[in-house]
Amino acid sequence: QLSGYVFLCVDNIDTRRAIVEENEYNTSIKAMFDFRMGLEDAQHYACDWSDHENIKKFLQTMAFSHDEAKEAVPVSACGTTLSVIPTVRSIVSFGLSNWINFVKDHGLKTVILLNAFTYQVTTF
Repeated sequence: QLSGYVFLCVDNIDTRRAIVEENEYNTSIKAMFDFRMGLEDAQHYACDWSDHENIKKFLQTMAFSHDEAKEAVPVSACGTTLSVIPTVRSIVSFGLSNWINFVKDHGLKTVILLNAFTYQVTTF
């Protein structure tokens, strides 16, 4: 059983959704943090697990299939998903800062949208 702070770093939206659905009423979880990325853009979703309405909204961000996600992500000529280290490092840095703020009771951003190459960051 999952407990504490859960970081969803799974490369399949169907698996992520299954983890969330299986743990929707798990009171041992404090918060979940999810990272999704492409070549230049990335998203970080976070959810305070004590707020069931937040959990429903978190689950709604996963309302698509793995195949649909794969269609939206750039691939190389060999079919390898393209992502680059600046995108990975940037979204992970924001996500870890979000976790630290949550642990210190400084609030939680539920969505962080990032384009690592245009330097645009939007938070909610």
